[in-house]
Amino acid sequence: MEYNYELLQRATNFAIEAHGDQMYGDKPYLYHLSQVENNVIRVLGVDAFKERIVAMLHDVIEDTDVAWFELVGMFGKEITDAVQAMSKIDGEDYYDYIARCRANPIALLVKKCDTMANLTQSFTEQRHKGIIKYTTQLQLLEAK
Repeated sequence: MEYNYELLQRATNFAIEAHGDQMYGDKPYLYHLSQVENNVIRVLGVDAFKERIVAMLHDVIEDTDVAWFELVGMFGKEITDAVQAMSKIDGEDYYDYIARCRANPIALLVKKCDTMANLTQSFTEQRHKGIIKYTTQLQLLEAK
């Protein structure tokens, strides 16, 4: 599958539709997805289409009614595997979740970008619990 701007636009539109009226604080959910994508661009550049697509889709399995098999047909196995690796499973141990993210290179990079977006938002809003949570999460993702 070719990863390009057209597929990125399809992922963005899919995510907007899937998240519907969900909000990220007082902003539409696209705000958060764009923050994560912008972090990917800062790290890898604008041509990192796979990672940018995963950034747009990273919460659709976890936070919407979208099932993984819907993503496979539209975006391929590599993208779907990364999104699935980033999707928490009910009752899953947190450290198992972090290990799953770390095991997929695309998921790991996008999860770091997601964590940084959440940390930045927590800092902006002076949410101390969020600052501690996302600082710790980043350390776990970065651990060797």
